[in-house]
Amino acid sequence: MIDTNTSFAALAVTDQPPASNTIQDELQERSLLILYASETGNSQDIAEELGRMARRLHFHTDVEEMNDVTTNMRSDLVHRNLVIFVVSTTGQGEFPKNSSKFWKSLLRKKLPPNYLEGVNFALLGLGDSSYREFNFAALKLRRRLIQLGAEQVFEHGEADERHDYGADSIYLPWAEKLKTYLQSHYPLPETLLPIPEDAPLPPKYVLRLRPTMAHSTKQMGATTSPATDDEVFLANRDKSAVLSHIDDPRTPQEQFQADWERSHGSSTNVAHFARLDELQSDLALGGRRVDLLDKDNVLKDHPSKYLLHKSPPTPRNGLDHRLLPIPGGLIAEVTENRRTTPTEHWQDVRHLQLLVENPEDDKDLIPFPGATVTIYPKNFPDDVSNLIDLMGWAGVADTPVEFDLLSHSPSPDKTTLGVMPRNLIPPPHATIRDLLTHNLDITSVPRRTFIEKISHLATNPLEKERLAELVNPDNSQEFYDYTSRPRRTILELLHDFPSVKIPFYEIPDFFPIIRGREFSIANGGDHLVAAPPGTLNIELLVAIVEYKTIIRKPRQGLCSRYIQALSPNDPIMVTLNRGKPPPCTDSDAMRPLIGIATGTGIAPIRSLIHYRHEQHRHASVLLFFGCRSRDADYHYGEEWKRTSGVTPIPAFSRDPNAVTDFQTASYLVELPALPEDSKDGDADPPPSILSSDIMAVTPTRGKNYVQNQIRSHAREICKYIDQGAIICLCGNSGNMPKAVREALTEALVTGGLCKGAAEAHAYAKLLFNNKHRYWEETW
Repeated sequence: MIDTNTSFAALAVTDQPPASNTIQDELQERSLLILYASETGNSQDIAEELGRMARRLHFHTDVEEMNDVTTNMRSDLVHRNLVIFVVSTTGQGEFPKNSSKFWKSLLRKKLPPNYLEGVNFALLGLGDSSYREFNFAALKLRRRLIQLGAEQVFEHGEADERHDYGADSIYLPWAEKLKTYLQSHYPLPETLLPIPEDAPLPPKYVLRLRPTMAHSTKQMGATTSPATDDEVFLANRDKSAVLSHIDDPRTPQEQFQADWERSHGSSTNVAHFARLDELQSDLALGGRRVDLLDKDNVLKDHPSKYLLHKSPPTPRNGLDHRLLPIPGGLIAEVTENRRTTPTEHWQDVRHLQLLVENPEDDKDLIPFPGATVTIYPKNFPDDVSNLIDLMGWAGVADTPVEFDLLSHSPSPDKTTLGVMPRNLIPPPHATIRDLLTHNLDITSVPRRTFIEKISHLATNPLEKERLAELVNPDNSQEFYDYTSRPRRTILELLHDFPSVKIPFYEIPDFFPIIRGREFSIANGGDHLVAAPPGTLNIELLVAIVEYKTIIRKPRQGLCSRYIQALSPNDPIMVTLNRGKPPPCTDSDAMRPLIGIATGTGIAPIRSLIHYRHEQHRHASVLLFFGCRSRDADYHYGEEWKRTSGVTPIPAFSRDPNAVTDFQTASYLVELPALPEDSKDGDADPPPSILSSDIMAVTPTRGKNYVQNQIRSHAREICKYIDQGAIICLCGNSGNMPKAVREALTEALVTGGLCKGAAEAHAYAKLLFNNKHRYWEETW
């Protein structure tokens, strides 16, 4: 059930007079609901951007996960002017986890055809065109909504991450058209204008320093009426060591209100602006200019001098090993973190071994093939301290904080714990430093919304102008060149614009949440059973993301850097995810397996092979594996030699000297592609495709891919397929999956299973759409 928010419009900084009661009544009728389905956060970011755009048009706007609307779905949807869906596609045409319940509730057979009659909707899909099921989830949702009587009142969009400018190439024009649609179909009263783009919107999430003295009073069991934070503050300020350096301190409420007005100066507060214009001095607190009339509250020395406790020491590997209370989380101990590739190889690949707690030996917890482990990375203390110093938060960084309960207005006197951003799970008694270390992503590439928000805080006119230029939709190329192309981080961006100082109490409203990263489990069967009872032994094969751009400093993923720094005995928090397993029942183990993998995609294939070998009877495996060279990244190559029933067929794409057991010194000519269509279903394919002899030629050494090996072993593949083989394909998305499917289709002809191109395409279509015969996991 959704808790409808009051509009932010009343608090926005505008030059408009207060709205009359009649206008307020009209605004009450303006209501939008934005629902998102997101796996990695991209759809959520866009949904939040659309929500901000709607609030500027004075709509009462809720931005929620799709799963938040299930119990009273029709009531939640039909009473809105418009429902906007922002839907990502994950896996092979599937809905993200935070939308699966909503989707299942829409599929109920008992729903009548007019169930959603009266619901007006718009829809934006986010996908990757390298996948077969591009934007499949969004298209399925659109079709089902219409089937149930909902009306699509605005054109749907299909954003593509593969575009030169990413999803923005479709999203930005679509959003501008949507804004025009809203303005024309839901016009504002003549006396009320949209909130201008250069006016900041109030924050959705606000921190406050925890009123520790108030808590102490309550814990002492006072029988009198509970004292407010301000009463306790006034009663104790003369005795408080923390305040001994301040001549006449303000109460928390007074200080909060002053800070709020300073950063969100209302144009109606003329006196506030006058004193800033006339009396602003060069005195600075943490890098911010300070009002002279507020000088009594300025620290006489550096804030660190007045800290009552020291910051926690930095651990040996630079990580804070405190664990977050993740729902469903399991404590794991790192037992091995070994680099599997040579140090001179361009990529660092890690074999990470974890001892995961399973206190009651819960067999349901033992993962099946295809399962994943989610690891929750953290920021490094040096980066966190860098940001704290840059923003001038040193005086409050190590003080416990809590979220304020907002009624969309400054509310410093609230004592009830406020609302937190979704998926933010802070450590107990968290400080600002804790939130920046464990919860908030300060090294990701900044999104447009972040830059738009900080543009309101820039005090340098040139910086303010530059930030405004970057977020202008007409400057997409410039925005891309500054952010995504060099992979510039949020921290680097803030260094580029030093006049931006984010108020500490708005930190959670600015920075994105750190999300866990999923990794395929690389072992299975008895290999998962650890020696100590009550634990699981889980192995991961992790490719460290590190590369160079036009920025001198090498780029490195947050989770990659975190994993690289882990040492044996380090504790981490993980969650296990079942995912969608490949065919792996007892009967499936008796069918042959064609495994096709590239790079770290070998991990789920290895897990499946381990699992099959634990069955009483299991069939043979034909394993195609693509990598660069035998000596650099032929993962588990020695293991396959020792594993009975597994025939490895490696393809080394950058190894001029490698000759496998299935390949002579002469390399194979890549066979020509089959025609996409054939007028005659029985027409013969080109002679080279029907040739029973493999053509040996002078090789171009070191250019061998899995699709080449598939074409070369067409007879073995057709023999396996004819025996009901299961095909599993894992590895990078992009061109590889498509190239492999094309090679398999050609192999159906060259291997003698199909007579011609048309028959091969029809056979392949049935094969690839049969979930009991074909399983694909690419990323």
